[in-house]
Amino acid sequence: MNESANHLITPLSPEFLVNPLPTYAYLRANQPVSPVALPDGGRAWLVTRYDDVRKGLSDPRLSNDQTRLPVSTPFDALPAAVRPAIVGDVQNLDPPDHTRIRRLLAPAFSAQAAERLRPRLVALAGELIDSFGERPQVDLVAEYAAPFAGRSLAEICGIPADQHEHFQSLANAVVTAIHGGTPDALVTPALELYEYIETLCAERETHTGEDLLSVLVREHKDGQLSRPELTSTIFGLLNAGQEGTANLIGNGLHLLLTHPAELARLQADPQLLPSAVEEFARYTAPLDLPIFRSSEKDTQFAGTAVPAHEPIMFSLLSAGHDESRFDKPAQLDIGRADNHHLAFGRGTHFCPGAPLARVQVQVAIGELLARTGSALRLAVAADQIVPRTSVVTRAVAALPCLIS
Repeated sequence: MNESANHLITPLSPEFLVNPLPTYAYLRANQPVSPVALPDGGRAWLVTRYDDVRKGLSDPRLSNDQTRLPVSTPFDALPAAVRPAIVGDVQNLDPPDHTRIRRLLAPAFSAQAAERLRPRLVALAGELIDSFGERPQVDLVAEYAAPFAGRSLAEICGIPADQHEHFQSLANAVVTAIHGGTPDALVTPALELYEYIETLCAERETHTGEDLLSVLVREHKDGQLSRPELTSTIFGLLNAGQEGTANLIGNGLHLLLTHPAELARLQADPQLLPSAVEEFARYTAPLDLPIFRSSEKDTQFAGTAVPAHEPIMFSLLSAGHDESRFDKPAQLDIGRADNHHLAFGRGTHFCPGAPLARVQVQVAIGELLARTGSALRLAVAADQIVPRTSVVTRAVAALPCLIS
């Protein structure tokens, strides 16, 4: 690769997303703030060094407001009347609105709340493992990671048990359309999920409880949330909240099954599980390229001039593999010390669900390893595990495994 080729990098293309690490390594060494091409022909700026990503994520000059950017998104084909009620979730907002809504969500996703949920999460993991029955082979993405993340979030939100499957099918359809379809393909599943959310909110208005949806509906009735803010916040939770966790569980299991020495190390010392989860997040960055940021004024990153209003992308995956920050970053080390990765973001928009996600992944992987022991192994060769190429997330599409 030479410098002129950098202008042709398309970081949202399937070809790039299959394995971006070699390109990231080149950019960190040669052009840490690089102009890149977007699928719609527009230009963005890709930031790849750890220190620059860390500073950028915390930079108060940068906005997360996607409506300010002249770029296409998967939600462009939605009817204008409902678009704000779907895409205006907390991670797309700037202070003070972001601060106000985040404060309402904080109690449900605190570390203390996550620990209180641990016993129920352990029971849920057991139920899913029991559902494998006597089958010798299972797909640990479709049959374990995804339903564990979806059902645990559904319970937090107070979605009735007999609706869990329906909720997951709606959310999965939206995720599939975002990652592999066109804006037109997203319209139907997004509107169906939005209508389901409206139904849930209407039910909470007459039959309230202590679940998260009830709390948010009461805040709406008290004037703390507008109706579009209410529905878009729930829409974001039901999609990002389950997908990110499912991806980290699947990625973590994939890493362990393709690094047998680290798997044996964890099985011998389960106390390493919390640090292992942090290493999985650093190594794979389930959310590599988060929401576009932009500046009202021309700005500088690492000596590179970035024009006002042009999209800026911060690679969390590249930051996690920066040789200047992490010792032997290409090596998986579940006991890695000083692992201050950026996989959950940083600053004002640090992932509000990170404490819960950490506990969910610890429980899901810990319980599976405890129940299956040395019997757990891949059912196919490692090079047959296919990554799911996505404009947002990093994950394996399926993880067929033998459990007996």
